[in-house]
Order: sequence, then C-alpha cells, then structure tokens
Amino acid sequence: MAATLGIYVQGICGAGTPRIDFERTSYDFGRTTGVHTVAAKINFTNIGDATLKLDKLSTSCGCTEATAEPDTLEPGQAGAISFTVTMTSRRSLIKSHIVVPSNDPINPEADLGVSVDYVPLFEVEPMMVKLDLRPGEASKSAVTVRRTDGKPLGITKLEPSKPWLKAALEPGSQPQATEAHILLEAKPDGSPRYYTEVVRLFADRQEEPAATAVLMGHIGGDVRLSPETLVWNLKNLRDIPTPEREGPLSRRVNISSAGPSLSLRNPSSTLPGLKVELLPGQGTNGYQLVATFEKAPRSNLRGTINFETNLPKEPVVQVPVLVGVEEE
Repeated sequence: MAATLGIYVQGICGAGTPRIDFERTSYDFGRTTGVHTVAAKINFTNIGDATLKLDKLSTSCGCTEATAEPDTLEPGQAGAISFTVTMTSRRSLIKSHIVVPSNDPINPEADLGVSVDYVPLFEVEPMMVKLDLRPGEASKSAVTVRRTDGKPLGITKLEPSKPWLKAALEPGSQPQATEAHILLEAKPDGSPRYYTEVVRLFADRQEEPAATAVLMGHIGGDVRLSPETLVWNLKNLRDIPTPEREGPLSRRVNISSAGPSLSLRNPSSTLPGLKVELLPGQGTNGYQLVATFEKAPRSNLRGTINFETNLPKEPVVQVPVLVGVEEE
C-alpha cells in the first residue's frame, strides 16, 4: 500500500503541481469613517511548477466585490486579488470572506478574510421612527443627528420625501455643536395606508445626502380593515375542478368603524374576474367583504377593491389585492 502511494505522489510531482501562495490571508481596514467604499488588494504568486488557473471568485456578502488579475499564472508569475467593500448606513463591524477557487490540489478554495470597523460620519438616533398617523391630523416627533469626527455639525439642508412631512433643526441649535435635534411634523392626506418616508440630511452643500432619517407606520382612519391587504399565494389551479378551487379563490375582510355608524355601498374591483360583495358582519356596526375569483388566475396580479362609505373623511376605501401564481 505504501509503495502504491509513493508511486502516486511521484506521478503528481512528475506532472507538475500548481501552488497558490498569498502575501497575507486577511486584510483589516481598521476604523473607517466618512467614506462610501474602501478598496485594497492582496498579492499572490504561483510557487508551483505547473500552470495555476483560478475560477470565479465568490464573497460571503453582497457588500464585497472581488476580482483576480490574471486568472491564469505560469510558475513564478504573480497576480492580485482586488476587492471593494461598500459601507452600510449605520455603525457596524463588517466581516467578509473572499473564496478563491483554483486548481491548486492542496488549497483548492482559499479563504481570505476582510474586516472594516465602520463609523459613519453622521449618525441619526433613532434611525427609524415608528409613527401611526391619521389623515389631516398633525403628529410630531424628533431625532438626534450627531457628527462623529468632532467637527461642527454643518447640516445645511433637510429634504423630506413628501410635502406633508416637515423637518427642521431645533431652534437655537449652536453653529459649532456636533449634534442637534431635528423636529419632525407629519400631517398626511389621502386614504388609510401603510407608509415609509424619509428625511434626507445634507451637509456642507454636498449633492449626496450625508444621512437619512426614516419614518414608517400606518395612516389610519375611522374605517378598520382586518386584514388590510388581500393576498393569494397560489399554485397554478387551472386544472383543478371548480368545486375544489372555490375555497382557495375566496378571501374575506372584516370591516368596522372606530367612530360613527358605518354604512357601505358599491363594492368594485380593478381586477377582471374578481367578484366582490358586502355582507352584514358581526355586531351592529360591521360588514364582511367577500372577494372571489371566478377562475384561477394564470399570472401574478396587483390591484384594489374599492367601496364607498357614509363617512365624509373617508368617502372611498381601498383594499390592496396581491396575487402570486406559482407555475408547477
């Protein structure tokens, strides 16, 4: 057995063996701030006695991109793994790996480690504000913006994503201060819905925002829906007999009012083939909306169900409809 193994090893050596050797197997950018990306490279050499061939590189996260140049090296030839790391939007310790596949029989999938201790130049706390709103009513909140390098804050412009969202630095903020409060006021219009909006913060007349504050929540009215969105996740049901597909093709929404007595009429749908009707619900002030597809949908669909109410502030209510069809 030992003699056979020796012959096998000699055979490999005789044919030549590629060997990849890195100047280092990890790269630490250290603490980084005020940049969107960082880039570096790790050199490598073919120290074997046969041609080294690299396959496509892969990384452990989408924040890292890496390439090898060249991807084929003769004995003694050198190359480099070049990589770029894109920063996140918040303070974080980024650890990523680059996998380098090659025809080196001893190290066929080399692993290179990359790390970045990222501190954004501007931090917003809290980064996300959850605020439930009502149409036509103003709600206020605040966030704190801080500059991490110790220099004056230098925020020159606040840009809300919607006209009904206002943002301003707190009156009396000191020009040389490194942090300040941003006062937010939201007074939405339109129908009840979920929302996600942002306030972009610009510093020193830069074209790109230095930081972003996020607001999200629900804009609600007197009409309450449960669920607030109708969703069908279906396999392709075209060949299933009609009686068996009546259940999967129907959905119900319970409708009630948090205030005045509720009266509903004229239900309709923007999706062809979706039949809707209003039925009396439980209690004296509620309804059930029943939505049924006459035939199984053949493709993904998106639309709304609409109905009228007796409430002046919510004359029309919309129920979003989402249909996903999985082909077998």
